[in-house]
Amino acid sequence: MQKPPSAGAARRQMASGTAAFAFITGDRPSIANWLNDVGSFFGTTASAAHEQLNLAFVSSNSPHNKNTLMDADTSKASHQITADDILEVKTVHEMVRLIAVLGHHDDRVRTGSVFLLVALAKIFMPKLTTATVEKYSERIASVTLGLMMAEREYHASVHELFTIIGPAFNAIAIPIVAGLEAFFTCLDSSIRGICITALSRIVFENDRVFLEEDHLAAIWNLYFSLGSIGMMSKVFPDRIVIIKGLGLLAPIYAAVDSSLTYGIVGTLLHLQNKTAFETEEIKITVKQLFDRFPELDKKVPSRDSHAYGTGYNFFLNLLTPHDEFAYDLLPWALENFSTVTYYSFPENKGKPIPISATEQFPALDEFIKSLTNHFRATPALIRYGASSALHTSLVMYPKVAENHPGLLVYILTGILDTDHLAAFLYMSMLESICANGSPNAAKNKTRELIIKFRRQTDDDVVGYDMLYFDADRVTIPPVSGIVRTAPASKEVSISDIFDVATGLTPPIAPKLLHKLLNTFEYLPKRLKLKQLELVRLWGSKSEKFDTQLMQTLFPLLNSLDEDIQLATAHILKALITKFNSAHSADINYAWSHLQSLMKPGTGANLLCSILGLIRDFPLDRLGDEAKEDLLDTLVKVIFHPDPQVRYLAYDIIGSSSDFWKASSLWSTALGVMFLSIGDQNLICARQNIDLILGQIEKVHNVKDLMVPLGLVKDSFGGPLVTTLKAFDDLANAILKDKPKLQELIDALTSESSADTFWYFFLDGVTDSQLVKPDDYDYTKNFIHSPFWISILLTKLSMTPPPLTNSENDRRDVMPTTPANKRRFICGFMLCLLPTCGMPDPILRHAACVATVFTCFRQNVAHPGILRGLMEFVSLQMLNHKQWAFQSSGLDILKLLARVKLPGLSPAILLQYLDLALDVAFNSPSHIVKVGALELLETFLLVFPSGVTTKLPEIRDVVRTLLADEEMEVCHTAARIYPLVFRCVSSNNAQDFYDYLIGEISLIKKGGAELASDPLLAALAQDEQQRIVVQSILALGSISTPSLAYQIIQDLLKFLASEDHDVRYSAFTSISNQMQYLDVIERASIMWVLLPLYADPYKPIRVAFAKVLRKMPSKLDLMLKVILPHTDDSFIMNSVTWEDLLLDGVLIHANMKVLSEIIVDLGLVNSVNSDMTDQLPLEDDGFNLPRISHKLMARIKEIAKTFTTILPSINISQVMYHLLEMQEGKHSQGYSLLVLSELSCAYEAILGDTIDVLVSSLSHDLTAESTHLVQAAALGLKNISELSPPAFKQMLTKVTTAPLPNEGELFNLFYRIDAIRDFSANKAPELLRKYTPLITSHRFSLTKRLYAIYLSVELCLMVGQDEILHVLDALQTFIETADQDNVIEKIHGSISKLLGVVGPKHTIFRTMLGTCRKYIKSKDLELRMKALQIFQIFIKYLSTEEAMTFGMTLLADSNPDIRSKTRYVLTLSGVLDFAIPTLRNAKSYVGTRRGALLETCKLSAISKLGVTVASAAPENDSLAIPMVDKDPFNAKYYGSERRKKFTARYGLDESRFGRASTPVTQSILEGVEDAVLSFHQPSAQTIAKYQWMLNLDTTTLLHECMKQFPEVADQVITAHLQQTEAAIGIKNAEDEEPPEEAGADVENEIHILDVFSNLLIAFDGINIDSTANFIRRLENFITVCNQKATDIREKLYMELENTFYFFNEFIDVPIVSEEQYEALEELKAENQKATLEAVKSGTTDRLSALDMKKVEMDEMLESKSESLRRITILALHATSGYGVYYALSLECEESALTNALKFLVDMLENEHRGIRIAAVEAFLTIAKIQLENGPRPDILRNVQDTVTHFLDKLLDGTELYRRKADYISLIAQLLVHVNDNFVIIKVLVLLVKLWKDPDSEVRIMSIKMVRLLGEVGIPQVMECFRADAVGQNSLDSRPALMPQLTGLLGNPEYLEKEGLQDLLTWRFSQR
Repeated sequence: MQKPPSAGAARRQMASGTAAFAFITGDRPSIANWLNDVGSFFGTTASAAHEQLNLAFVSSNSPHNKNTLMDADTSKASHQITADDILEVKTVHEMVRLIAVLGHHDDRVRTGSVFLLVALAKIFMPKLTTATVEKYSERIASVTLGLMMAEREYHASVHELFTIIGPAFNAIAIPIVAGLEAFFTCLDSSIRGICITALSRIVFENDRVFLEEDHLAAIWNLYFSLGSIGMMSKVFPDRIVIIKGLGLLAPIYAAVDSSLTYGIVGTLLHLQNKTAFETEEIKITVKQLFDRFPELDKKVPSRDSHAYGTGYNFFLNLLTPHDEFAYDLLPWALENFSTVTYYSFPENKGKPIPISATEQFPALDEFIKSLTNHFRATPALIRYGASSALHTSLVMYPKVAENHPGLLVYILTGILDTDHLAAFLYMSMLESICANGSPNAAKNKTRELIIKFRRQTDDDVVGYDMLYFDADRVTIPPVSGIVRTAPASKEVSISDIFDVATGLTPPIAPKLLHKLLNTFEYLPKRLKLKQLELVRLWGSKSEKFDTQLMQTLFPLLNSLDEDIQLATAHILKALITKFNSAHSADINYAWSHLQSLMKPGTGANLLCSILGLIRDFPLDRLGDEAKEDLLDTLVKVIFHPDPQVRYLAYDIIGSSSDFWKASSLWSTALGVMFLSIGDQNLICARQNIDLILGQIEKVHNVKDLMVPLGLVKDSFGGPLVTTLKAFDDLANAILKDKPKLQELIDALTSESSADTFWYFFLDGVTDSQLVKPDDYDYTKNFIHSPFWISILLTKLSMTPPPLTNSENDRRDVMPTTPANKRRFICGFMLCLLPTCGMPDPILRHAACVATVFTCFRQNVAHPGILRGLMEFVSLQMLNHKQWAFQSSGLDILKLLARVKLPGLSPAILLQYLDLALDVAFNSPSHIVKVGALELLETFLLVFPSGVTTKLPEIRDVVRTLLADEEMEVCHTAARIYPLVFRCVSSNNAQDFYDYLIGEISLIKKGGAELASDPLLAALAQDEQQRIVVQSILALGSISTPSLAYQIIQDLLKFLASEDHDVRYSAFTSISNQMQYLDVIERASIMWVLLPLYADPYKPIRVAFAKVLRKMPSKLDLMLKVILPHTDDSFIMNSVTWEDLLLDGVLIHANMKVLSEIIVDLGLVNSVNSDMTDQLPLEDDGFNLPRISHKLMARIKEIAKTFTTILPSINISQVMYHLLEMQEGKHSQGYSLLVLSELSCAYEAILGDTIDVLVSSLSHDLTAESTHLVQAAALGLKNISELSPPAFKQMLTKVTTAPLPNEGELFNLFYRIDAIRDFSANKAPELLRKYTPLITSHRFSLTKRLYAIYLSVELCLMVGQDEILHVLDALQTFIETADQDNVIEKIHGSISKLLGVVGPKHTIFRTMLGTCRKYIKSKDLELRMKALQIFQIFIKYLSTEEAMTFGMTLLADSNPDIRSKTRYVLTLSGVLDFAIPTLRNAKSYVGTRRGALLETCKLSAISKLGVTVASAAPENDSLAIPMVDKDPFNAKYYGSERRKKFTARYGLDESRFGRASTPVTQSILEGVEDAVLSFHQPSAQTIAKYQWMLNLDTTTLLHECMKQFPEVADQVITAHLQQTEAAIGIKNAEDEEPPEEAGADVENEIHILDVFSNLLIAFDGINIDSTANFIRRLENFITVCNQKATDIREKLYMELENTFYFFNEFIDVPIVSEEQYEALEELKAENQKATLEAVKSGTTDRLSALDMKKVEMDEMLESKSESLRRITILALHATSGYGVYYALSLECEESALTNALKFLVDMLENEHRGIRIAAVEAFLTIAKIQLENGPRPDILRNVQDTVTHFLDKLLDGTELYRRKADYISLIAQLLVHVNDNFVIIKVLVLLVKLWKDPDSEVRIMSIKMVRLLGEVGIPQVMECFRADAVGQNSLDSRPALMPQLTGLLGNPEYLEKEGLQDLLTWRFSQR
């Protein structure tokens, strides 16, 4: 064959149909035959493929796409090739076609093409040896198999194919490549990709043919095709195939053609929308090219001969402004290129990267220098690319930062780049520079700030965008922030980092700063802010004042954008220190800009920044006029709404005292600060006073004001009226020392300063009129309150500003008009009047108080101001249409009345009393009504005699308002109503008394009498009740001694009322009237009141406690606060305030009285303060007093305080009233206790009292009578303790009744100790009387129980004969009792008798039999009762019997019973024999073994829901609720849980002290607890055995079995026999035949669980017996499983044979002839039955069919239940089997291995629950046993098990859901496998099963991957980090992340939740 043609010639020859080469003559026949075979192939098998090739080019209209290779005639089978045809061209054409169809969807076409290509290759191949041919054939077979099996991924097989046969086509390689190039533009991606793959491999295998320059055209075309693919497709396999091809061919062209090489690198890096696979292939290809760059650069000297450039210039050319597609690989490419370049120098071989500080890399240095312009480029893409390149360079070559110090300038500038990605990189570079190199303080501090800025802590992680994309994070915050509370940890900003980092850089040229500002106006806002920050950064490093910079900056303060203003202010703040060296002109220029912004209208943030500048400004260099302007400006600023602004203003004024003194403005500045004391912001006000105190501390004349100033400061934050009083005191102090403080007073009364405040409050307000509240801006009051300024300047006689600005209008001349004259006199008091109309009640009242203070100079009233104030009140306020002014007018009158001025206060009473009554009755506003009532209250307090004549009218008005619709009015009237009657004189007392009694009587009687009074009849029920309550309280307020006794007698009947408010008011009134009684009457009434000490209503008990402690009532307390006026009398002088308030009149006030006007009477005399007051501890019955010894003791103690000698008539009256109160619902019982104590004090009524108490016992114990019975019993005890004869008298009376009641029996039992001590001789008689009650069914159960309790105690006093009689009765009672809980109640009684007579009576044998019966019951409650019986008899049982019961209970299936049995056995001393052994017992607390010892059961049993019922079956009978032992939740309030909860929310622990106090136990509860609590061990006993109580029950059971092995063997055998009998197993070793199997599965489960627990504890005691038990247990499990299998098979067969599946609704496939016949028979039967019913009307056939279906349903239900029962038994048996081997310490390793094999065999079971239990049993045994020590056989078995099931899962066997159990087993066993290959195989399998069709398998496989990661299998995290390239085999790590993301992105995948959990776990790992 001749030399192959060139590429161009080959293409021309292909187009013309001629060939420039020729085949050898000997090969031509073979080739001709091959062509015939190809023609037949395309005519038959591949005919569709031929059409596909044609269609791939049809849609293109370009002429060059009409290729002759696709001529249809060439594919006809009939066309014969002869020797005359040109074989060469035809061969190439057909070969190209065969290659093109290698990607066809039909595997026959693919394999046929392979065979034909291989056949042609064999023709061209030289003769091969046999071995080579065989190897060749194996490789071809592998390729063929790959093409047949792959799913659209044929490229690897095509590469392999042409790797084998490619060299054979060396002669025709160029023509083949030329033909394949035609497919670069093919529309079919599969054809295009296969052809490109084949072309690449053919060129590679025949590289020598393509080494010539013209032959590289094939690679160029391949390179050019990258651009054409984007027009056709952007997905796999197009680009990635070309990328792989270029990478494959890199060795051919990389060392020859630099243009092609650099072009390929540039094009690959610039590819758009790279996929992950493409990125990896690009990296592989480019890495190969980079490795050859050094050699290529040596061969090609011209470095700039093409567009991309060479060396580092190549990377510079990648930085373009139009796209960023190369940037994703730019850092990687630069790093790899730099690495190759660095190592290309021989001296650098073997040196590490990053390059050390001692090495040099000039090429990289030059590259970084060349990036200088790129850093400052306008396009963001270039800046980002440059930052990325610099970041990579710094990582590789950290020394570059030291080589180029100027880089830090670009880095710091770049941090503020608007491109947030570049900013992020620059921040990272700065952190890296600070972390590397020589350390210093600036670097360390910078790095620390960067870490805080990024918040790189576990608790506060912030996202990338929040740090770098939020413009606000970059914007500089305003200066200061003093007022607002700073956060606990200051937030770090970029500015903070800059401030430190600038210390690492040199300063930049000033011209550059000017340039930054000169270009400022052309930038967008965001860039402006960053530009300003740069100016601040570098400007702060300048060493001298820069005039040009300042002149450019200051105008920016006037910008319309506040952010620009703030940023400019921040810059000036950094440069402020440079002003010290500035010229005066610069100072004035700066000051003019700053002053223009200091006005109240400026924004708060900007003004704060300006004030911050002024504080540091060189103020001393200002001119005198500027200094005065500064102070005037600051005065205006202090009225700014923002408190932060005011705070800074105060700070500047107060901290610049030296400056003010030097400027002769100190007094003026101090005066401004004094005037500003009324600032409403607490922080500002306190700061202001602190600054004042600091300034006056050393000033002799002023320092006397420090005390009142301190009091003012202390009052801040408290009640506002308290602050007003402090203001008044401070103003009086200034006025008092007026001569000494004249300079300060002059400053305070400065017209400019004072007028500023005047106009602030009254600007735009008519001085002579009240404001309209809707028009006035009340927000001023929240900036500066008018209180201080008004009080101060009014006392200093400061006149208001003139009315006009006319020169003739002087402020020191009084006007002539009345209104203006009043304005002149009142002065700054007028600033308060707008606030008097404010709706806010607190500020409005404060304004009223302040107006009164302004009228006084110390204690001297100013008549003019008072007159002006009264004119405003009379003429404007009271007549105003706004309710606020009306209320303020009334409030001012009230305050002036309380001041008690001589003459003026009585005049106010006379002039305004009628007005107050009219307003209170007629005003539509309820707030005004309240004000009028409070004014009446003041009149009543100040002039109790003066109001006498108007008292009936006052009474009527207040009485009417008691029923007002507004509750606030009602409450105020209720507060005043008793005060009205306190003012009643002795002459009128009877009339007022009759009035109250009459109203109460009318309301109580109701009916026609009530209707006679229309006012009362019109009231609602609650309103009438309110009238009654307030009338009762009013009766108590009448202060006439002669009526006291009569009032008390009238009120006593209300003490038994059911209404708690009535009782409370009656008690309060009686206690108020008692002060007017003599000693005897007072003592009598106290006896009557004493039951109320325990009243259920808490306020009554609180009031009683106050009476005991002689605390004054609310009314008396108020009367002590406000004393009557000295001029108060019944007849008062008629004079008006107009006559009194004349100019020059001196009116003196009492300073103490003046100070008391701030006291709020509403707080002093609240309606019911007893509701909120707390009881003293000794009187606290915790919400509800109970009949207890504590209560009785407290009653006795209180009675001693007032007991005295009483006449018999008084005693009778007391007894009468107590018995009357006994009828009341709420005092019942407590009256009996008081009566019993009364009889103890006065024995004359002892007999009658005993009769009353005994009669109270004659009730059964019901909810209504229990309280009464307890009180009677406790009262009788109280009497008998005083007088033993009285006890005998009581006993006689109680026992005389023929049929005793429950109360009488309770009393006898309660006093059994007294009977034993004083009347033991009556015990036989009482026994004969009460023992028959036990057996009688006529009586209630409670009565019979108390008869038992009493009889047991009585018989113990008599002897054994009587005890036996009582035992007989008890036995009868037990036999007839149908409630088990009733028998529990007499266990204590039986125990007492047992201790006397021993277990001889039949009742004990009966109870013991009951215990044996209950101990094996499935019912938990019955077994608990058996334990209680066992506890009674444990001391009287033989050792064997006790151990039998003890072992059974210690092995119970319920952990609570096991725990309580441990308690009983331990504390009874039965286990003392094991103490020496148990003290050395090993504790397993906190281990896996310890947890299993507590449960003795596999967790799968509970999860599968097959446990024993834990409660008794529900009873349909009516259940009586249990008594609440903790009705007030005292246990919860005292618990640690509550304490943690309240501590979390910061609640005070003292609030829960009372709530956590336990409720006092009543005597009935005490008796019942004593009965039920028997055999309670002492605290010493519990402490002695506490260590044993902490041991697990299995250890205790093991010791018992070790001590008594025979008993243990018998107990185990008995349970095992019963278990085996459940499924019909007969064991030859059993002595007795097994019992017949029962059907109660829960009972069988219980017996089986007990057997399992016994077997676990029996380990190591008797090896032979244990082995026998295990063998029988294995047989039990096997039989259960086999029976279950048989039932399933039989059930299915019966279902199939009885047509169960065949009906019209279920489509079951027919799989056999029998099924078909059965179905046809069923259809025939149905048709016959239907026909018979239609024709004859009979339904016999239909009924027969229905009957058959019913029988089938019954059979199905029966068999299903049997199947369920047997399966559950198998599960529990498996659990016991697994737990035994897991916990066994004595079992041999061979037995453990056999057990594991037994469990493995169970995994073949069809029931999944069995498999789950077997898996858990296997895992539990393996884990616990391997923890005990080295177990090589077990470990080997575990590894074999993993291998066995892994192979089973991989061999393709259909396992269905078994896979879930198998993978669960092998995954959890993997921790014991050290074979990395096996672990990887398991992980690959688990990932593969994520796509399993079965959801359970998918879920389990996902869970197991996470479990392996959690247990620490390192390969799991490696798989998470693995990529997807080349992960196709079982021995390679699976790439978990691609698999996860792929499945999460699949909308049809159902297990996304599990994958999300797995992903969350992955990212939670550090």
